[in-house]
Amino acid sequence: MDVSELQKTGKDQIIEFPMCLPGPSIFHHILLYLSAIDIGRLMQASRTLKIWITSDSVLWRIQCQRVWLCDDKRDEESWHDKWLSCCDDWRPYMNCYAKIKSTWIRISQFLQLKCPKALEQFNPGISEKEIKHVETALGIKLPVEYRCFLRLCNGMKYDHGISFLGSVTLYNTTFEYILYCIDDMKEFSKGIHSDLFVSHNSGQMEYYACLGGDLYGRCGWFLLSCSSQPHELSGHVYQVNSYLYTYAKPLLFSDWLIEQANLLELYSIDNQAIHRFLFHPEFIAVTGHFTVRVGTAFDPAKLNDYTHVLVEQSGNVDVRYAYRIEIFMADDAPRYESCRLESRHWLIKLSDGTSDVVDGPGVVGETPSFKPGSSHKYASCNYFHTEWCSMEGYFTMRYHDFPGNFKIAIPKFTMYKPELNKVA
Repeated sequence: MDVSELQKTGKDQIIEFPMCLPGPSIFHHILLYLSAIDIGRLMQASRTLKIWITSDSVLWRIQCQRVWLCDDKRDEESWHDKWLSCCDDWRPYMNCYAKIKSTWIRISQFLQLKCPKALEQFNPGISEKEIKHVETALGIKLPVEYRCFLRLCNGMKYDHGISFLGSVTLYNTTFEYILYCIDDMKEFSKGIHSDLFVSHNSGQMEYYACLGGDLYGRCGWFLLSCSSQPHELSGHVYQVNSYLYTYAKPLLFSDWLIEQANLLELYSIDNQAIHRFLFHPEFIAVTGHFTVRVGTAFDPAKLNDYTHVLVEQSGNVDVRYAYRIEIFMADDAPRYESCRLESRHWLIKLSDGTSDVVDGPGVVGETPSFKPGSSHKYASCNYFHTEWCSMEGYFTMRYHDFPGNFKIAIPKFTMYKPELNKVA
């Protein structure tokens, strides 16, 4: 803090720094460790102290950066003025704004680089007045973190097939997670979109707001718990399977949003769409000039049709995992290694100790050819009822230009039965 910038109370009178406190430089550094709320309380101690703290432009710039992620202001305003203007607009979200906003920036930047068509489907944020109107119509108070996100982004346009949280497209079925626009929730009050806002009859929570789910309304929803009264479970996101009426471990909305942002790097992006296959780093195998990587996705939309019967009779549930195989031939591979995928060999192991071997021609009815720089991608699936299932194997490749074949490894990958807990 520059002493020459201290505010004057009269023509020549300068407010002296309080002698009972450390020197101005030390005091400035102490303030940097305090929260905005604590600084505000300290400013109420005396008028002199308030003027000193208000005039500390470095302090308020750091506070604006830390709490509001703001690093610019108008030339005619001070950093303290900038702080006050941010507070006027965002004060209810002081404790969560930085976390929500920084996560949304990460998501936006990723989509802008990797999948701009998906980013185009997001709606701009809505005002505090509009949020309060929705709350009045629904008769509840939306969780603070979710309200903050709505101020930044009002979900996606529902009438498009591009999803923020990704999708699995297999066998003419698209399983999508969508962060719904709040306008769709408004319609609930008119009795139109009843699947977007559902009552919960357990007595623990009044409503679950649907953040996204299966386009066909069958199962696999992300639900945000809401209540008209303060409740410790309010503001948590549950992943629900409507066949079993089960949920995954709940996360606070901000933690759930961060989790989705972290997963984006692992998604498969193809033809300007994001597919919800998770490509774990260990699911990769390199054989010569060939690389094979595998992505997996649990698909609750494809649970066994007799799930409810299996649960009642044996407690076992057949779960379905989709997996995506991507085969790449290196650009610098010699051309004489050009080949065709002739057959596949799988070794499938279950956690109960049983195993199975599967051999067959091609992959999903195809025998793709490879030359330097080419690739082939396909999706398939597997059902199992044990705690986990692992798969590994190899592809047999036949040379194009001369007799002979060779094998390329398929990495071992494991699919775990999701932890599903009964709703009370």
